[in-house]
Amino acid sequence: MGKGYWVACVNVKNQEEFKKYVNLAGPAVKLYGGTFLARGNNVFNIEGKKFERIVVSVFDSIDKAKECYNSDEYQNALNFLNDEVAERIIHLVEGLD
Repeated sequence: MGKGYWVACVNVKNQEEFKKYVNLAGPAVKLYGGTFLARGNNVFNIEGKKFERIVVSVFDSIDKAKECYNSDEYQNALNFLNDEVAERIIHLVEGLD
């Protein structure tokens, strides 16, 4: 079984509220063994819809990535997000490694 990758594409609409999410989401990812590979705004869009922020995290397995997403800790962070705070697309994918 390969590693699990969590890819988030985000357009932030309300920085203050988004910070509340980030302050809880980061520790939740780390709690479940996730490591951030990319987490920032230096994005170069070359095709498709543009997102200003891309976050890539890696977990030991796709199951661990799912466990993190569904955890109480991460779901608590999600309480700070809605359509007025951020537009997001989230994918979990199993790696080839």
